[in-house]
Amino acid sequence: MSEVNDLLNDVSEIDNGIKRDRWGRYVLPDPETGEIKPWTRATTLANIMDDTTSLDVWKTRNLIYGIGCREDLFALAASVSGAELAEDKETLDGVAAAAEEIGGGNVKSNLGTAMHGFTQRLDLGDDTQVPSEWSKDIEAYLAEMKNFGLWTHENFVEKVVLVPELGVAGTIDRLLMGDDLNAPVTADLKTGKVKGKGRSFAIQLAIYSRATHWFDPTNNELHEMPKMDQERGLIIHLPIGEAKCTFHEIDLVAGWEQVLIASQVHSGRSRNDFSKPLSKWGTPAEKPARKSRAKSKTVTEDEAVATVVEVFGKKTEVHDTFTLRWAWIRSRVGAIIGHGHRDALATEWSITAPGVPGFKKGGPTTNEEIDLVAEACSLVEKANGMPFPQSGDPAVPITTKNNYVQEQQSA
Repeated sequence: MSEVNDLLNDVSEIDNGIKRDRWGRYVLPDPETGEIKPWTRATTLANIMDDTTSLDVWKTRNLIYGIGCREDLFALAASVSGAELAEDKETLDGVAAAAEEIGGGNVKSNLGTAMHGFTQRLDLGDDTQVPSEWSKDIEAYLAEMKNFGLWTHENFVEKVVLVPELGVAGTIDRLLMGDDLNAPVTADLKTGKVKGKGRSFAIQLAIYSRATHWFDPTNNELHEMPKMDQERGLIIHLPIGEAKCTFHEIDLVAGWEQVLIASQVHSGRSRNDFSKPLSKWGTPAEKPARKSRAKSKTVTEDEAVATVVEVFGKKTEVHDTFTLRWAWIRSRVGAIIGHGHRDALATEWSITAPGVPGFKKGGPTTNEEIDLVAEACSLVEKANGMPFPQSGDPAVPITTKNNYVQEQQSA
């Protein structure tokens, strides 16, 4: 109970009574237990996979420029003894905030917030007076919504939603409805650049599309979310001052795959148990023999018997059937290419064995994939009158003729 009280004492009120902790995480009840706890922000996962180098450099330039414009900021920064004491941190944080403001770092952010406010009030049917500087932008937004036959679900504008499966919460911009939609579509308005940000958008919207509850701050209650489209999301790109609006469809299936990866990365960053003080330097345990990449995936113990075999005239010692078959099919592919039928094999491979990597990327990884490649080889060999392979499939007992040979003889 004391932990809950400590958490509640460490929050600050934000819009409409939603609480956050010192790290900006939402502080909300769990829909199953009712426990008040912090929830990781959806944007944290959405941005975790991005390379922020360019953004960091841009912010640094703004800070330097801002300090260079004001001698009082330079004096304040020079007056502290370092960056460790609490009072010095507070002073430097103030200098950074003021310098960023001077450098223009908050201008686009503030305009973006304003554009969100204009569109949301219009979507809710409120009487909204848009200044002439941005009226063309709003007209473009309304025209594009009408063009695609979409409108905003009035009960789902700027709602805090929860995904208990991930322990994540976020604020959904809006759910869109439409005559041609089977379920509401998660949408997010963006006023800045969208090029190159498809992955973070896909992660963010995929999270929202799988939300189970939304939070009502007026009575501190959770309510179930409607079933949403989990395959498609929408980014509404409304660049400020350009009088144009474009919609971008987002693949939420691929986005959810990235969510699971980002979640693992986020969890891994919280670990801090990779090292410990050394008390005694002992002899390390003997490492087990390294297994082949394919064997660990596909080969059973009763197959792991060392055998000396001959493949295309070369004696090789193998320890599993897969390794032998991998060498066999690679030699067979090499023979086809050597006869000048690379393009024909590539075509058959893409049809018969789609998704199976070529040998430059590691080749087949399972016996089933080898079967598919072998089928593609057979088609090319037959079509081009190539001679029978010198060696049959190693998976077929010696007393049994290779399937390919049988097919050739019966043809």
